[in-house]
Amino acid sequence: LEALGATKAPQAKTVVAASLRSVEPSVRKAAANTLAKLNDPTAAALLLPVLKDKEAGVRIAAIQALGVLKAKDAIPALIQATGDNATQFDAITALAMMPDKRALSAYLTGLASKNVDLRKVCRQAIAALREDVVPTLQQLAKGNEIPSAALAELREVYSSFVPILSWRVIGPFPREGKAHPPQRERKFDAVYKGA
Repeated sequence: LEALGATKAPQAKTVVAASLRSVEPSVRKAAANTLAKLNDPTAAALLLPVLKDKEAGVRIAAIQALGVLKAKDAIPALIQATGDNATQFDAITALAMMPDKRALSAYLTGLASKNVDLRKVCRQAIAALREDVVPTLQQLAKGNEIPSAALAELREVYSSFVPILSWRVIGPFPREGKAHPPQRERKFDAVYKGA
C-alpha cells in the first residue's frame, strides 16, 4: 500500500478503498495513510466512514489523512472526533490545517493544551480566521466560556500585526520639479494625469 501511495498510480485509489474494509487494523491504517499520500480530494468520502472504526489507531490515521487532504466536508465529523480523548489531539490538529470558524471551540481547546505544537497550530488557525471569529469570541467572553489557559494565546493573536494583503501604489509621476498630487491631497481613489 505504501508503494501505491508513493507511485500515485491511477488504480491505487480502488485498491486502497478495498483495503479500508480489511479485517486487519494495520491494513486499514496503512490504507488511510496511503489515501493521504495520493493527495486526491475525493478520497475524503472514503475516509469519513473510517472515523467510526473500532480501532483508535485506524481512526487517528483517517483523521490525519483528512487533515492532509484539507477535507472541508469532514469538518463536522472532525469536530465530533475532538470529543474522544483517543483522537482529540489529532482531530484538533487536522482542523487547524483547514481553518474554519465552525471549529472555533476545538481551536480554543487546543490553545488551552499543554502541547506547544498544538497551541501553535491553533493560534495560526485563529489568526487566519481573525475577524470572522471576533463576534463569537466576544459572546464567549461575556459568558466566561473561554478557557483561562487560552486567554494569553488569544491576546497574542489579536495583539500581533496583520500584514496588508491588498494595497495600491500611486505613481510613478513625471519629474517636473513640482509637488506630486499625493503631497497636496489624499484621495487614494483619484486618477492622476501622467501616472
